[in-house]
Amino acid sequence: MLDVGANEGQFAQQMRSVGWGGPIMSFEPLRDAHAALSRTAKSDPLWTIAPRTAIGAGRDTVKINVAGNSQSSSILPMLERHRLTAPESAYVGTEEIGVLPLDEAVPRHGFATPYLLKMDVQGFESEVLRGAPMTLAQTAVVYCEMALQPLYEGEKLFYELCADIVGHGFRCAGMFNGHYDGDTGEVLQCDAVFVR
Repeated sequence: MLDVGANEGQFAQQMRSVGWGGPIMSFEPLRDAHAALSRTAKSDPLWTIAPRTAIGAGRDTVKINVAGNSQSSSILPMLERHRLTAPESAYVGTEEIGVLPLDEAVPRHGFATPYLLKMDVQGFESEVLRGAPMTLAQTAVVYCEMALQPLYEGEKLFYELCADIVGHGFRCAGMFNGHYDGDTGEVLQCDAVFVR
């Protein structure tokens, strides 16, 4: 499993709790989250933590916006609707980070295929996809957080991301979870699973 946007390892731990026994490689750019992730994975010999980096379309050095709740941190500017519906997600600082395409980051570790690719990168999913054509060709399942309404400036929305992933030979097999607007009940984000 390739865990892109791992934060402190919540998704990987959830996968372990439901029976995933295979190898995991996690990618996380934030300094504090990466340190917590490394501590969490230390006792799991099949869980590899990549060096602190963001995953994107190509090699770069950028500033990432650090959110108060850590999980909402993004390279992209946050829109007001996001801040209003989740005040704890407001940005509190920035960190300079390196960016690598997934196609460069994964082969360095000799990870076995086929992959289950999980992406939770706060609006940067389309950039991850752009840098991962070879990885996607070796992927059986894609699990991706997607916005139905704009939450970060410049992000691709659900419809566009679906088209991109389907264009790589996948079909959508399910949608669940989600971030809601508490005032209107409107779903702002969901998680989607794609399979070959």
